[in-house]
Amino acid sequence: MTDEQTSQRDAIQQALNDPNVQKYLGMLRQAEGTAQYADPYRVAGGGRVTLPNLDQYQRVPWTFSDKSGKQDKSTAAGAYQFINDTWGEAQSALGLGDFSPRSQDMAAVWLLQRSGSLPDVMAGDFQSAVQKDNKTWASLP
Repeated sequence: MTDEQTSQRDAIQQALNDPNVQKYLGMLRQAEGTAQYADPYRVAGGGRVTLPNLDQYQRVPWTFSDKSGKQDKSTAAGAYQFINDTWGEAQSALGLGDFSPRSQDMAAVWLLQRSGSLPDVMAGDFQSAVQKDNKTWASLP
């Protein structure tokens, strides 16, 4: 792991201890529809697939209809519905070796940091954070 990855991981792990970050992550799981499952970290395929293990991100393409009725495809998986490219970016930035709940939480916080919403989240200003994160998570208004 590089020094930059170690530094990033340390900052992300510190942020994960913040109660507002935990609340916001819970809200994201609700918004993404994964909180309703027994193990939201294993959800893929819009809830049609339960990932058998979390050793690594599993690209499970699935088809869905968007709000207009158009058919589309996704590789969204996990508690925060990471798509293949986004997971790859977070995994690389943080040196994540698996798709465990802790890795998924860290990747989600990294995305908050990348969007600039992490300070808002930590301050409890979720409304401002959502405005910055709605391009990352389509479920947000």
